[in-house]
Amino acid sequence: MALLFSSCKKQEHPIEPNLRDEYHSVTATNTYATVPNSNHFTFATLYYNDLEAGEVMELDMVEGNKLHKVGTAYVELIDEKLVVTIDKFGTGRFGILAFNTLPQPKNGNIHSLKEFKHNNQLVIPCPVGDVIYLYLHCEKIQFYE
Repeated sequence: MALLFSSCKKQEHPIEPNLRDEYHSVTATNTYATVPNSNHFTFATLYYNDLEAGEVMELDMVEGNKLHKVGTAYVELIDEKLVVTIDKFGTGRFGILAFNTLPQPKNGNIHSLKEFKHNNQLVIPCPVGDVIYLYLHCEKIQFYE
């Protein structure tokens, strides 16, 4: 009688990344400047020539009026569009607007502009001008560790 042996390979299960705490009001900045009339929403200042030269700009994502850094986003120019990507995005919603003058959404409120998405990237047209002001707001966002 022949004995049959099978090689049993231990099944590998993918490791699920852990989600960090949920934040309810996060904006992005590279200058820590705040939007006028908004109490705490920040914006980023981008330069078209740098983006056109292929630079990927890093943005700090900060929580509420504490301006405590909780994450990172990146923005680049592709085919005359601003592509904004949130690093280690887990869950949540975010929206972005770009202006060629200092951003002044009504009381800093981007919610009414209906530009929210549920993934880690959003693409919008790049405004004309040497200086671009980018306003990114997130709600109920969680990041992976």
